[in-house]
Amino acid sequence: MRLSYKIGDKEENDLPVTKRVYSFGYDYNSDIKIVLENTSETKEIVLTKEDLAKSITLKDGKYYHIENSKLYENNKKIVDNIVHVYNDLALVSDGSIYNLKTNEYQEALGDIGLLDREIPLYHTNISDKIVDSYYNYSVLTDLDGNIKYRDGQIIYKDKNVYLYSSNSGIKNDSLIVNNYN
Repeated sequence: MRLSYKIGDKEENDLPVTKRVYSFGYDYNSDIKIVLENTSETKEIVLTKEDLAKSITLKDGKYYHIENSKLYENNKKIVDNIVHVYNDLALVSDGSIYNLKTNEYQEALGDIGLLDREIPLYHTNISDKIVDSYYNYSVLTDLDGNIKYRDGQIIYKDKNVYLYSSNSGIKNDSLIVNNYN
């Protein structure tokens, strides 16, 4: 299996596929083209910047949303030229990062292209294990470094453990998990 990708001006071709997950540094200003091929077939995936950018987030009881490149906290405008918002960070069109907690700008997080490590959708600690959840599986690592793989995303919230299947039809990078008694 071979991997090729193009993000804006950054392009790499014919890389060997040796892992289940690859993570990319990205600026939300370019489309992404990924091609996977083996000896019998080729699969091409094109993701537009509109497909990838998030325009809303909830953090610490506050609702943030982007409208016409402006970031609002609840209904109050707080900053201009925003292309993406997630958790407590907003990406500015010039590549800098606006921190929602500190209300300060910081340097961009990294280069565009293939990263040397995988970034999980969710990362948490449950008892004596580190849990990293990806699209359709989770990795559990104990204190001795032993690794176990489980199908589905393992989510931990309010002392409850949830398992979500990638076949459930939910959008797997935007879960809201609550338990009401």
